[in-house]
Amino acid sequence: LTSICLVWVLALVFSAPYLSYFSQMDLAGTLLCIPAWEPRPRVIMDMFTFIFGYLIPFLVLSLTYTRTVHYLWTSVDPVKDVSESRRSKWKVTKMIIVVAVLFCLCWLPHHLVVLFMWFGYFPLNHTTYILRIISHLVAYANSCLNPIVYALVSKHFRKGFRKAFSCSMKRREVNRIRVIPATNTVSSAETKASEEDSTAT
Repeated sequence: LTSICLVWVLALVFSAPYLSYFSQMDLAGTLLCIPAWEPRPRVIMDMFTFIFGYLIPFLVLSLTYTRTVHYLWTSVDPVKDVSESRRSKWKVTKMIIVVAVLFCLCWLPHHLVVLFMWFGYFPLNHTTYILRIISHLVAYANSCLNPIVYALVSKHFRKGFRKAFSCSMKRREVNRIRVIPATNTVSSAETKASEEDSTAT
């Protein structure tokens, strides 16, 4: 929990400058969201994001995943069934490779657009604006695709996913069961009272 909170705090700190980075602009009747900073701080900010948001994570992913795969294939496996062990290792290896490749491919268009803006030819018009929006969407899609990859490859992830949702469904059933007897008790009490009244009359 501490690590998760730390990651979120760091993400908020690094993302905070973007609250003042953009402003609205009317381009031929279309309201666009464009950078509002002066060119020099924008270049510094974009290069900082490219280095710490893409290059360094790419290097860290490459090193850690390479070491993980190396350890996976060189460690002694206690499983007696060699074919089953090899099949499991291949699944994990493919999952690691797919996750790393997805990160690189999903975030690459966004950073290429930014680099072309500063060091290439990327004029501001409707087409380039749409390209920039698409590059943002593809980058954010990376977070949506990772759980799908885990679910397709990992049997334990699928079990945990089903267990999490089954627990929530069980809670709803328990709450429903707790409410129903109380209703029945009230209705039965009312019926009994009405029967006593009719008997008395």
